[in-house]
Amino acid sequence: MPVIGPSQRHLRRMVNGRLTDEVNEPEEQPTIKERVVSQEEFNMKTKQVQIMDAINHYIYTDKYGVALLSFKGVWLKDATGQPLNSNQVFKKEGKNFVPVNNGIQDYIAKEDWSKVKLYVRDPSKKNNNPYGYYGYNNGLVAGQEKEVELSGITIRIGLGYYIGQNNQTQENEDLSFSSKKELDSYMVLVFDSFSFSDLKRPLVSDIKDGGGYYLLSKGTVKVVQLYPYPQRKNRICKVADINGSEYEIDSSCRDLFFLPTVKWNNPLKTLDENNDEVALSPYLIREGKTFNVYWKPIEDAAEYIVSLYRIVELDGRIDLYHLKDYVVDRNDNFLTVDGLIGNTFVFKVSAENRNGEVIAKSRGIKNGIPEFFTREDE
Repeated sequence: MPVIGPSQRHLRRMVNGRLTDEVNEPEEQPTIKERVVSQEEFNMKTKQVQIMDAINHYIYTDKYGVALLSFKGVWLKDATGQPLNSNQVFKKEGKNFVPVNNGIQDYIAKEDWSKVKLYVRDPSKKNNNPYGYYGYNNGLVAGQEKEVELSGITIRIGLGYYIGQNNQTQENEDLSFSSKKELDSYMVLVFDSFSFSDLKRPLVSDIKDGGGYYLLSKGTVKVVQLYPYPQRKNRICKVADINGSEYEIDSSCRDLFFLPTVKWNNPLKTLDENNDEVALSPYLIREGKTFNVYWKPIEDAAEYIVSLYRIVELDGRIDLYHLKDYVVDRNDNFLTVDGLIGNTFVFKVSAENRNGEVIAKSRGIKNGIPEFFTREDE
């Protein structure tokens, strides 16, 4: 049966009994250089792992932020707390004594050095090494050994952290552990993979009082003061790092990023929402500044709504602007929009019944057929 009379959607849009006319927007030249955004790249996967499993991987620490973790060395301590040179400490393999510094990184990571028997040379015992003095200084043979108990180890790690997008510097830190169990319980946040472009800067509207963020070269910071905005000094907020040092942040948020542990609310999710898209099967063709959107008719549709969006990407920050909803008669299955300047326009087609309920909706379309604009795990 044909649909008679205005739909609920039309009634909401009527002024003095008439549908409002669409206004043609004047053509303007773009004020910034655009980058075509086809799919949002944000995909920072992190997990907590034992520190020795994070060696040679990017990690995140509150003190340094994103840093490449490296192993610099280890010092062993005897029962009295005195340091032992790892090349003079031995473990027994069969009948032989092997220095623990052979593969020391794997040794302290995989073996329970706090319980296993270890040995050093007892200077009071006779040299039984058939190779003489040379062997005495470089190896251990049966009869020379003395069992030693470790009271702990100190590991030196390197942290190559970012001070700029293409610039890293390194700090070394020493970590002491009294047992293998204590070492295994020391967890760090490691990235499955990392690229600096994965980091996302917040919009001005994303900055919240008391919120936590990552400030380049300063690590984790907390917003301690929000300023009125806009203002002539162009300040957004004041943040403090874990040591209490404070920094001013301007509206560019150039060195400020979302924490990798915080799930980012991707504004492009709206473009992925869909319902019975196959029924519409929309298609978009563009020539210059003219965009033509086509779709298949749906029997129960009272009207179609074509929503126009624009993706704006500036200084690593992405936002989505909902520009206009075009109402199309149920007997028409296309829309032509002219005079759009740029490459980041996205269209969505939906069908509504007489009750204003959406009965079909497509994903966003940049060109051709609909596509996803976010990753599955966002």
